[in-house]
Amino acid sequence: MRQEEFMKELEYLLQDIKEEEKEDALQYYRDYLDEAGPENEERVISEFGSPERIAAIIRAGISGNMEEGGEFTETGYGDDRFKDPNYQIQKRMDLPEEKEVYGNKQTDKKQERKLDRMNPTLKFILLALCIALVAPTLLKMGTGVAATIVGSIMGICFFFICIGLVAGCIILGGVAFCFFGLVTMFGAFFEGLMLIGIGLLLIGGGCFAMVLAVWFYGTAAPWIFRKTGDLCDRIFHRERGKRV
Repeated sequence: MRQEEFMKELEYLLQDIKEEEKEDALQYYRDYLDEAGPENEERVISEFGSPERIAAIIRAGISGNMEEGGEFTETGYGDDRFKDPNYQIQKRMDLPEEKEVYGNKQTDKKQERKLDRMNPTLKFILLALCIALVAPTLLKMGTGVAATIVGSIMGICFFFICIGLVAGCIILGGVAFCFFGLVTMFGAFFEGLMLIGIGLLLIGGGCFAMVLAVWFYGTAAPWIFRKTGDLCDRIFHRERGKRV
C-alpha cells in the first residue's frame, strides 16, 4: 500500500471525529511518512499495520484510553492491545452508511430548491419596496433633467430664430444705407460713398448671420434631434432588455 492510499483510507475511517483532531492526527502520520522518505515508505506502512489499526489507536488517544497501556515509538504509538487480532477496531461498517449520506444530500437539495423558489418572491418584494421609496426622488430628478434639456434646446432654437430675424433686419438696413448713399452722392460724394460702404458691411454681416441660421436649422438642428432620439431609444431599449 502506498502513502497516498494509506492516508486516504485513514482519513475515511476518521471522518466522524472532530475535524481539528482528525487533521492533527493525519498530519502527524503524514509528516512521519515524509521524513521516512519514499525508499522507506513501504516498510514504515507495514510497521503501522492497517489503516483500521491506526484509526483505532487515534480513537483510543482521543477517548483517553491510551493511559491504560502502550507508549510512543519511532513508528507512532504502540500498544499491545492493538497487536491482538481479537481487539475490536473501527470498521467501515461502523461509519455512516452511504444511504444516510445520500438521504442527507437529498434533503439538502430539497431545502435549496425551497430557498430558490422563495428567492424570486423575496426579490420581487424588495424591488417593489425600493421602487416605492425611491420613485418620488427619481421622478423629481427625472423631471428636472427633462426640463433642463427641453429648456436648453428651446433656448438654442430661440437664439437662432433671433439671429435669423436680426440678420433680415440688418440686410434691410444695409440696403437702405446703400440707397441713401446713392442719393447723397449727387450732393456730397464722399458722404454718400461712406453710407454705401456702411450699407455693404451691414448686408455682408446680415448675410453671414442668415447663412449661420440656415445652417443651424438645415443641418445642426436635425442632427441634435436625431442624436437625442437615438439616446432616448437606447436608454429605453436597455431598460426593456433588463426586464426581459
